Amino acid sequence: MRDELYKALSLLLSIKVQVIFIKGLHRKVSVIDREIFYEGSLNILSQNNSIEMMRKIKSTSMSWSMIHGLNI
Repeated sequence: MRDELYKALSLLLSIKVQVIFIKGLHRKVSVIDREIFYEGSLNILSQNNSIEMMRKIKSTSMSWSMIHGLNI
């Protein structure tokens, strides 16, 4: 599983995706082009036979609120 994570991270970084890890943050957040964000408990890079939740919100203002709220 860890090898898959490193492979996925390497791929994201190779296409210039900014990946930020925040210590102590359990929820998963993904902001795309500062217009769309995903938030929830789903492990974005390693989903495997679990019941998780992830919501998608398409809103520039809410995406910026998430960015500022997380100080990223």
